[in-house]
Amino acid sequence: MCYGTLSPEDLMDEILASGYERFVLTDINNTSAVLDTLRTCKDKGLTVIPGIDFRNGITQQYIGIAKNNIGFRELNEHLSMHQHSHQPFAAQSPCFKNAFVIYPFEYYNGQSLGENEFIGLSVSDLVKLPFSTHRSLVNKMVIQQPATFTNKRSYNTHRLLRAIACNTVLSKLSGSEQASPTHVILNKEELLSLYNGWPQIIKNTQHIVETCLVHFEFGKLVPKGVGRKFNF
Repeated sequence: MCYGTLSPEDLMDEILASGYERFVLTDINNTSAVLDTLRTCKDKGLTVIPGIDFRNGITQQYIGIAKNNIGFRELNEHLSMHQHSHQPFAAQSPCFKNAFVIYPFEYYNGQSLGENEFIGLSVSDLVKLPFSTHRSLVNKMVIQQPATFTNKRSYNTHRLLRAIACNTVLSKLSGSEQASPTHVILNKEELLSLYNGWPQIIKNTQHIVETCLVHFEFGKLVPKGVGRKFNF
């Protein structure tokens, strides 16, 4: 919504071309693309894991990743409650029973982490890790490489969308309102090679993407007079 530049179809094509089989779809404060992506991802040989990027304005608080259908419901209920009440998201997530939580390395404030909670590091964060006071928490870190655009042209489109959302001209758009130019889809081999020095981070990431599975059945008619049943 005036941030990303990739349609679900383009996103899946780019992910396939980059060598991935699974990915996490985390739109900002909404799940509008999830069902259509789940509907079409199998035809492309991909597994999509639904999640939500919870933000106050442009500031990312945490990412929720559904372990299963119940976790997807938990995340949506949390989002709906805040949107209806207009309450900002707290710095720490609630205790989800069926969802993982990823805190961005940039904003992690040192709070204790539950079993399902991790710190996410993007490629641009890696250079900071050896000098960080949080480097001893590598066993609670995962790869978090956002995929917001694909190239310089789509990055410029992103900047235009942000200017529209902020009702300003491009030359006056604050840097804090823009994503990093590094938020692109990297080839899988290239991405993993960048984290070679941190094998535990790779292992933690693989554990999450291999653990999660959300499934919906599409295309089945509901008999007349029978209430709809959703498999949460």
